[in-house]
Amino acid sequence: MSARTIDASSAAPRSAWTWLGLLVALGGPSLAVAAKHAGYFGSQVIGGDIWNWFVLWGLALVTMLILVAGERQPLSAIGFRRFGWTSVGFGVGLGVAVIMLFPVAGAILKTFNIANSPPALTQVMALPLWLRVGTLLTAGFTEEILFRGYTISRLKAATGSTAIAALIPFAVFVVLHLPSWGAAHLLFVSLAAVMFTGAFLWRGDLWANIIAHLVVDSVPLLILPLTGIPHG
Repeated sequence: MSARTIDASSAAPRSAWTWLGLLVALGGPSLAVAAKHAGYFGSQVIGGDIWNWFVLWGLALVTMLILVAGERQPLSAIGFRRFGWTSVGFGVGLGVAVIMLFPVAGAILKTFNIANSPPALTQVMALPLWLRVGTLLTAGFTEEILFRGYTISRLKAATGSTAIAALIPFAVFVVLHLPSWGAAHLLFVSLAAVMFTGAFLWRGDLWANIIAHLVVDSVPLLILPLTGIPHG
């Protein structure tokens, strides 16, 4: 048996694990959102959010397990490289840049007389601080692992196409925000997703993306509840 044959036979199982990981990373959150809004996580907002935490963290851990044990790839393959001040600085800068784009999105909606009053925001502002912090950490870490780090890097490895690797997780990420936040708010989500996706493709630094996501989500989850000023 030639070396090429051995390489091909070992690559096939790794490829199968990659597609399984992608199914978990993209399909898992989709099922979680559907289950949450169908009431399977419980009728109470707090109970539903806590179950959602467990599901998203579980999906993130499963994808990383598939990466390491199935695909035989290090965590650095999805952007978990050495954490440093460069990641912190770039992440904070990226997060601030995204936030600065939100008034532009608001102006566009206002120009076309499109109301943006996401029902989820009223619920979020009424939640206790510990629940908002938990939601912030869950979204910042798990969504970047599932929709940027894992899916972009592994789709690119599986298909060889940067466009496919960027567009598919972008579309799923944006659409999954529709049930809670409404159609108008998807403009804000899309702007953030474009920036997060572009940054990951450019630098491949998942730590920076996570920090940026935390900075951006701190606006609706921490800052606005303190001010009492509705976002939109």
